[in-house]
Amino acid sequence: MLIGKKIRSKRTEKNLSADYMAEQVGIDISTYRKYERDDVSPSLEKLKRIADVLGIPVISLIESPDLDSSVRDNILLLYNYNLQLSQKAIEQYERQITDLKADKEYLKSEITALKIKLQNVDL
Repeated sequence: MLIGKKIRSKRTEKNLSADYMAEQVGIDISTYRKYERDDVSPSLEKLKRIADVLGIPVISLIESPDLDSSVRDNILLLYNYNLQLSQKAIEQYERQITDLKADKEYLKSEITALKIKLQNVDL
């Protein structure tokens, strides 16, 4: 079962609303709903907060609790590592977007300058 489905299952089992969970975790309800739909994976910190609100160990949201402790620890490490990689990719894309916006502004100013030159040539 995916993490979001486990979160939703535990939440409904405890008769807690999604609004309540979002408030307790300190996130927007839309973000919390994305977690439950498995559209977005919560950070390990958010996952810990969710588990705390639900009163369950965080590992129970990642894998079954009967796993060997070293396997559970490795799962947590891999989960956190994957999230960090995802965050790094997002940061790279954000930098690229910033660079592209700067390029766009530069090109706009060049086009404006060329238009002015063309108008002066037509005179």
